[in-house]
Amino acid sequence: MKSKRVGSINRPSLDFLKGIHSSKAEDLIVHENGGYWVCRNESDYTVYKTGSTHSTADSSYPLTSDGLSIAIARCDYLAFRESTNPLPTAIGGNSDPRGPLRTIKAVEETPSATLLTLDCGHVNAHAQHFSYRIGDSCHCFACGQMQ
Repeated sequence: MKSKRVGSINRPSLDFLKGIHSSKAEDLIVHENGGYWVCRNESDYTVYKTGSTHSTADSSYPLTSDGLSIAIARCDYLAFRESTNPLPTAIGGNSDPRGPLRTIKAVEETPSATLLTLDCGHVNAHAQHFSYRIGDSCHCFACGQMQ
C-alpha cells in the first residue's frame, strides 16, 4: 500500500483507496485527529491509523449518518487514548502504566501495608504483604504518573 506525505500526515495513494478514481484524495477523508483519520469508501466509513509507511484500517461502519458519527467518535477516542498513554519510543519511552522499574532501597512493614522506598526517592505502599527484599526491582507508580 502506497502513501504520499501531505503536511505531517501520511495520506493514502489513490490506488489504495479501493479503486476510487478521484483527482482529490482529500475529498475521501472526512475527519482526522492525531494519527487517526476517517475515509469515506464506496460501501462504508473506515477508521485508519497512520503509520510510517502506510495506514492500517482499525474498523469500518455503515455508509449512513450514524455510521459516520460512530466512525468519528472512534477516531477521536483512539487519538485521545494514544495521547494520554503513548506507546514506547526508541528513546526511553515508558508504556507500562505501573511506571518504570526502580531498585528497592528500604522495606518497612506496617500492620496495614508494606512501604517500599525506591532509589528514585518515592515510597510505594503495598496493601499485600509479600517478601520484598532490598535490591529487588519494583515499579514506581509516582514516576509513571509524571511521564
